[in-house]
Amino acid sequence: MLTKIKRHLFVLIVLSICMTQNELFAQSNSSEDIVTAPNSIFGEFFGQGIILSVNYDRLLFDKTPHNIALRAGLGLWANISFGGTEESGVTIPLSISYLFGGNHKFELGLGYTLAPDISLKLGKGTITSPGTLTTIIGYRYQAIDGGFLFRIGVVFYLTAEEAITGTGGLSFGYTF
Repeated sequence: MLTKIKRHLFVLIVLSICMTQNELFAQSNSSEDIVTAPNSIFGEFFGQGIILSVNYDRLLFDKTPHNIALRAGLGLWANISFGGTEESGVTIPLSISYLFGGNHKFELGLGYTLAPDISLKLGKGTITSPGTLTTIIGYRYQAIDGGFLFRIGVVFYLTAEEAITGTGGLSFGYTF
């Protein structure tokens, strides 16, 4: 399990270094690069909130192409079988993400999803602890002057027992 966590952290570090190199992604520092809508509210399906979540997100800086986003939300999880729902509960996804880009952004994040009394099967493993560490890699469309928000990406869950296979996440929302 430790080697899987090291592998995920190595990939995140390499991607961070590559994305912060100005020579790779040239962008001007004109007045168009000022963020006038730093707040977002969005719904997410199968992401960090596990099944469904509603989230608030705040950009910390007022310039692009580099930014940091803080996120908090309220979500749901459920073990569903052919006979119906066996168990369900509430989750609280929290994260910090590095964003690179103007309106179209690369997102790389770390988070923690609080999930009291959870016993959820995802991929090869099971989350049985009161929460799980998460890593987020994805694409985000978020206009710097507000409006429609779209996110798509992969979330990996890292528990004390093992690294669990990632799931895809899809978000729609509004930036203001």
